[in-house]
Parts: sequence; structure tokens; C-alpha cells
Amino acid sequence: MDNIARRAYTDDAERADDGKTDLEPTMESTFSVEVPVNTSFNERVLNFITSPQPTPSDLTDSSEASEFDSDDYEALDRFQNRTVFTIGTTSSQQVYQKVVPALAREHPFVMHLVVTLTLMHDRFLTDVKLEKCSTQTESEAYHWYQGTVIFNKKLREIYSPMTSSEADAMWAGALSLGCIAFYCVEGDLPQDVWPLKPAGPLDLDWLKISDGKKEVWRVANPLRADSCFAPLAAEQTRLLAPNPDPPELPEGFKELWDYPLYEKPAALVGQLMHIKCDRSTVLLFLGMISRMEPQFLVALTQRDPKAMLLLSVWYAKLCPYRSWWTMRRAVLESQAICLYLEQNHPDLVHGVGKHLFAFVKSESGLDRGWGWRDFAREAGFAGALGKEGYCEWRESHPIFVGGQPGPVEV
Repeated sequence: MDNIARRAYTDDAERADDGKTDLEPTMESTFSVEVPVNTSFNERVLNFITSPQPTPSDLTDSSEASEFDSDDYEALDRFQNRTVFTIGTTSSQQVYQKVVPALAREHPFVMHLVVTLTLMHDRFLTDVKLEKCSTQTESEAYHWYQGTVIFNKKLREIYSPMTSSEADAMWAGALSLGCIAFYCVEGDLPQDVWPLKPAGPLDLDWLKISDGKKEVWRVANPLRADSCFAPLAAEQTRLLAPNPDPPELPEGFKELWDYPLYEKPAALVGQLMHIKCDRSTVLLFLGMISRMEPQFLVALTQRDPKAMLLLSVWYAKLCPYRSWWTMRRAVLESQAICLYLEQNHPDLVHGVGKHLFAFVKSESGLDRGWGWRDFAREAGFAGALGKEGYCEWRESHPIFVGGQPGPVEV
């Protein structure tokens, strides 16, 4: 962080109503920098991303002519050589490796968000070896703040004409924010997270942000012919096409969710029950988020037990997936839902939902006393960070041949 930007960042903090002299990074919500303005920054960013037409904000403007130092460019290098291989499918990772760093160098908000994501990845690899999660670094909080403020300014202009590069940058920013949002969950135990923790206005905010990405996708259209993401069009079409021969659903599945509110998400989860989540299929699982309907999100917010059980089944399928940014939330919140339902809705989990409830307890590690670190260590994350900051498995990644990128599989 350059000295001028750091000073401006600190000056903002000194104007806080509570008299604090610096920004206290928290992990309470998706956007976890506590910014000293009258209205919660977390709530504002949610509004910016989930509203089709964001309203102006009184947030302090962040300069788009940001200066980045050598640490930031080293983080960008780690993104390009490590973190990018944890996002998307095997095919899309090679496209992202080429495209996203180039967009980051051209658009400061993309650079800020990519650096934020990479620093979070760094911290995850450290936290796997610790007994307690670490807190955000000043640099991580700074880049998150800067990236989201500039991104919100861009969102206010999203319906204005954009160049091809600007449209692609918007999607790269939304993609980064989606990963950041899913990763950021406070606590090490299921008791620390939704739905066991006390209810708050930011519960399920990652889902609201994921829903907001749909509008960015619609406007930016990253699969258009002149987009740098266009090579992914064939894969998107192939993986997200309806299954003409859907698999047989598990016992009690159809009966449990045979109601319009649950029908669509249940059908989507049902198609995933016999598929293993890995690099070739992860798009199918993440597609479930983008196709959730608003009514189902409302049901989750109201802690509808059947909606929560359905979400926990989806989480359970994600738990074994070797991805740092999905693993922690999937494990913690699937376990938390199990404990909540067992305590408050025993008739459901010991009645018509007993088979699926048992599935979630097994896959989430709850029935054997596993936490998210056990899954991470089993996946090899505990030894993944080499002295240069790169994953030891990079050279054997499927898209590399002799340490160099192989052909894109689309």
C-alpha cells in the first residue's frame, strides 16, 4: 500500500463517529471492512451489488488512479500462478489465468479485488495450520475497501455504454467478489455461524451478492463474441444444459420438497446427488446459486426448515471439494444447519427427512467430529504453501504440460 493511499485510508478512519483512529477489519460479514460512515458499509455494498440500479453513496471516493507497490504485484503473480487454479473448471482456469491479470493491470478495482482474494488465500493456507483463525491484515482490508468502493462507482454507471474491456472488467470484479463473499464466514465452529449464531441483517449476504452477480452477467454479457471470456461459451452451454435423462432421486427426496417453493432448487440439487464435485463439474454446483429464486432466499432468511435442509444437502456435496474458498463455509454452515434442525425441528430430521439428514451429517463430517481443517488437511492444504508461495501441486495441474499451459478444453 503506498503511503499516500494509506494516509487517506487512515484519515477516513479518523472521521469515524465512534472516534476510532483506524479501521478495524472484522469477519462479521461478506464485506468485512468497518468503514467510518453513518451507514454500515457492509449493508451499502450489498445494496450496490444486489440492486439493479444502485443509488449514489456518501462513501469517500477511492481514486481510480491507484498506485500499487511491489507487494501488490507479487500478490498478482501468486494469483496468476496459484490462486487462479482454485477458481472455476479446469478449462476456465487457463482462460482466467491469461485474462484476469491483464484486466487487473488495466482496471484498478479488478487489481484491488484480485489482490484481496489472493491475500485471503494466503491467510487460509496459514489458518489451516493454526488452532484459531487469524484476522485480516491491514493490506487485505485496504484492498477490499478500495476495490468495493470503485466497483460500486462502476455499478452506478453499469447501464451506460461500456467498452469491451470495461464490460469484461465488471465481470472479473463480480467473479472475484463472489469468491470473496463465499469465503468470508466468521468462526471456527458451527455454533459461530448461521443459523446457530444470533440473527443479523447480514445473514446469507453471500447469497444476496451471488444473486446480484446475475445482473452484472446480464449487462456485461461475458460470453459475447468480443469478450475475452468468450472461449468459455461452449463449456457453459454444455455443462448447464438440461439433463434429458435425470438420475433417480434419493429416497424421500421428491416427497420432501414437492411444493412450488422448493421445486426448482430441489430439482437442481437432485441432479447433483449422483455427481462428484471436482474441477470438471464444479460449474454445475455453483450454477445452483445463480438459479435460486427470490422466494427461496426469503424462505432461508425466515429459517424455513425444509429450505434449510435443502441448502445443507447442497453444502454437503461441496464439503469434500478441494477448494479453499468454498470448503470452510460449506462445512461450518452444513453442520450448523444440522444442529439447528435437530434442536428445533426433530420431526423433520427424524421423519421424512431422515435419510437426507443422515447424508448431510456424514458428508459434512459432523457424525465423526470433523471440522473444516480436517477436510483441508485431508485435501493437502496443510502442506500446499511452498517457500515461494506457490502450491506444490501446480506443476501436476491438469492444464499444465511440462510446467506450461496446455490446450484449452472447451
